[in-house]
Amino acid sequence: MDERTVIGAIHLFATATIKPEGMGPSGFVTPVDGKIAAEFLEDADEDSECEDAGTFRLLHVSLGELEDEGVALYSVCDDYGNDLWEVFTALFRKDGRFKKELHLGKPPRTNLLYIESASVRPKYVESTLLVQAIETAVAKFCHTGLVVADVALGLSGQQWTELGFHLLDRFAVRVNSR
Repeated sequence: MDERTVIGAIHLFATATIKPEGMGPSGFVTPVDGKIAAEFLEDADEDSECEDAGTFRLLHVSLGELEDEGVALYSVCDDYGNDLWEVFTALFRKDGRFKKELHLGKPPRTNLLYIESASVRPKYVESTLLVQAIETAVAKFCHTGLVVADVALGLSGQQWTELGFHLLDRFAVRVNSR
């Protein structure tokens, strides 16, 4: 592990669908693309700028909005497809409750945030930058709700656990509540 201090920021770009009549369930998914900018503190001077250090992609679903519109999470994940469908089938019963064998309690009714991808450039792999970027993105988009990520994103099992995630077969899962 690189012990040098990393400073930086995440830059977020979200696209929210304007909801016309007859919009399909996948319109309730808001993709969020992010860029990670960083530098090592030891390398910084007053003229230096952070460099592009990585990227990530999040999928955000407002569960409260689904409830207000009478749309089932099952329908959204099925319509969106790909990884969101795999998240749903791994964690939920068709009625939207968690599978009992997961022992996750009651599903939140606020947000679902799926971390679809996240990576940093090779020079930052041994630093804490990826952990910091994920922690910051979760705080901004899902301070309450369910956060899910593929365990193969580049963090160790210990790092996922230190971030408060439970490790399942393929996914790291965290329920944020007040």
